Order: sequence, then C-alpha cells, then structure tokens
Amino acid sequence: MKSMTKSSNNFSMIDFLVLCCVVIMALAFVFAPPWTTFNFLTALTGGNVLSQALSPNTLAWFVLTSIVVSVLVSLWALRDAYNRREATLGISLAGVLGLISASLLFVVAQNVNQQVGFWIILVGSVVLILQVFLPRTASVPSLDKTDLARQESNPGRRRITILMVFIGMLFILGILYLLVSGVKTLVKSGNGAPGTLLYATMFNDPNDPDWYQYQSALSAQINNNTLTLSADQSAPGGVYSPLNYTFADFDVRVDVQQTQMDDTDPYSEYGILFRYQDPRNYYMFKVRGDGYYHIERTINGASVDLSAPNVAPNFAPGNNRINDLRVVGIGDTFRFYLNGQLLTLCPKGNDKYSTWNGSQCMSNGGQTSQSLTDSTFGYGQIALGLYQNQSAVQVAFSNLVVYSPTPSK
Repeated sequence: MKSMTKSSNNFSMIDFLVLCCVVIMALAFVFAPPWTTFNFLTALTGGNVLSQALSPNTLAWFVLTSIVVSVLVSLWALRDAYNRREATLGISLAGVLGLISASLLFVVAQNVNQQVGFWIILVGSVVLILQVFLPRTASVPSLDKTDLARQESNPGRRRITILMVFIGMLFILGILYLLVSGVKTLVKSGNGAPGTLLYATMFNDPNDPDWYQYQSALSAQINNNTLTLSADQSAPGGVYSPLNYTFADFDVRVDVQQTQMDDTDPYSEYGILFRYQDPRNYYMFKVRGDGYYHIERTINGASVDLSAPNVAPNFAPGNNRINDLRVVGIGDTFRFYLNGQLLTLCPKGNDKYSTWNGSQCMSNGGQTSQSLTDSTFGYGQIALGLYQNQSAVQVAFSNLVVYSPTPSK
C-alpha cells in the first residue's frame, strides 16, 4: 500500500488570502475603529461595560476576539495542510461572531456607517464566513486509506476539533448574552409613547442592584430614602453612581439636597450625567452651591462647557434646601430645568468656548438658546454625580423618575 503522497503544491493561496483579509481587519480595528468611545483601559477595568451589553465597548471585544481567532486559525492552516478542514470551520465561526458584532455596532455606535473601519470589518467578516465554501483541493495532500485512518485517529487532531467546537459554543453563548442582556437595555430605551414612565425609584432599598454603590473617601450609598454622594476633603475628585440601564431619549427628574457644601467654592458641584458611556465619556448638567449651572461634555477624559456657567434665578441656596433638576433629551437636542423653570443657555456654537459676559452670551453669534444640540453620544446611561474641589462635599438625591419625553414639554 502506498504511503502518504503530497501534491506538488502544499501552499494554500485561499488560506493566505484569508489571513491577509484578517490582517486588514486588525489594522482597521486599531487605526479606524468604528466606534467613538472604546477605551481598552476602561473596558479592562470595568467601566460599566457589563451593564451595557450592547455598548460599543462590549461589541469591540467581540470584534477583537473574532480577529484574533481568525489570525491564529489561519496560521495554523498554513502551517499544516491537514489542519485545513478544522481551520475553515473555526474561521467561519469567527466570521459569524464578527458579522453579528458589526451588525449590532451599526445599531448602537455613533455614525458608524460613516466610518471606513466599520465597512472593512463588516465585509471582512462576510469573507471569513464564505471562505468555508471555497475549494482547497489543490493544496491538500492526497492520502491512501491507511494514512487517512491514521490521521483521523490522531489524538492531537481530536483535541483540536474539540477545541474548535468549544470555541464555537463560547461564541454562541456570547451572542445569547448580548441578545438577552439587550432586552433589558431596550426596555429602557425611551421608545415608549410620550409620557410613559420608564423608571422610578424612591431609593428605599439599600441593596438596590440598579445603582452602582461603593464606600471610601469617595462614596455613593443608598440610605434613608436617598442616594447620598460624598467626598472627603482629603479626596478631591468626582463621585458618580450610574443607573444600570441605557436610554436613548429620556426625561429624567430628581430632587437634590446639598447637605454639606461650601457655597463660596466655585468648583464643587453636583448634578445629572446623561448619555453616560463610562467615567471618561458623558454629558453632565452641573449645579454649584452658589446657584450657577452649566452643561459639560467629556470625551476621553477631556471636558468642555457646551454652555458656560450662568446663575439660575430660582435656585434655593444653602445646605438642606431641596432643588429639583430635570434634563430632557430627544435625539441630539437637550433641555434643562431647575425647579420647574426652563434654563437659558449660551451654546458655544462654532466658537471654541461658550462665554457669558454678565447676562450677554458672547459665543454662538451672541444668541442664547433654551435648548442645546450635540450629537456626540446618541444613547447611554443616566448617572448622578458630584465633584469636590477644596472642602468636603455631600449631597443627597431622592425621588428619581425617568419618562419617555414629550417634545413640547
């Protein structure tokens, strides 16, 4: 009986082209990512990724997994022709994961269809799926029956096959996780009829899993029917507690009581974070102890005022006084209220900074506005927060509700 004979060409051009395709996808992932807020450090350390199953952060990890698996399996196939049958299956499974992740990115990421990286990853994922149908007969060694039986009974090949099946199962479980967790996200997305109650809490459960709580020099704790945020004098910085749901359009309202704050400190402030992605990417409606308010946008940790500080005429100053804050977000337009009064804003417009000169808006062509437009973040969590600068600060939030917004209110 003949021993194993190999074809004259043991090199697989198809597997080489698949590897080239994956390398291009990897370059797109690094240099032209189809999302705006993905940050490896934030994702690695938590950054509320697990509470946003359909966020670009989570989907980016699935895309990266698809790319890494495809690279490794392609190299494995090029190294040994006998591996190609299992390799085509593994690459196809990786392509399925990449395609699903890219499709979900199209839904949740900001202006993703305008990013070349998105189209590279989407088309590349389709190629990875379809390559399983391409013939590789010219590159596969021919075997007689004895050699074929020996190869089929090889323990190493069996282990590789089992590993490929295991990886495929992990992919399927990951997809199911996205879909099941996504139901929770979409329920709170603000797509209900105007005025529909989406969420409400009186903060009467100290162990409420909907809110992120922690205790140290910077603390966020539910007690006495409030979510109390505090920062010691020794620990300047921000304290944030995000709600474990993602919203698109929303109308959020909350009562807030400053229980410890120096009204003369212009840099200690509190308020509502909205379209919150992670601790480095969000909008925030901020109020100071002296009654000044401003709207801030933070991208990758860099903050800029979309509307500079201005005094609220109906603010109730002093500790233990209650003020009602409200933010309405519809698409890329936002309105802000304090104690029921719609606030006047000074948008920065095309200027570098938003600037007030007394009661006169100096930016945006000198035009004030009662709404603000910005399209950086199209969805996100709602969070409550404070920032401490010089002295200890403590504020207590209560009676938070979120409605599906009404355009005229």
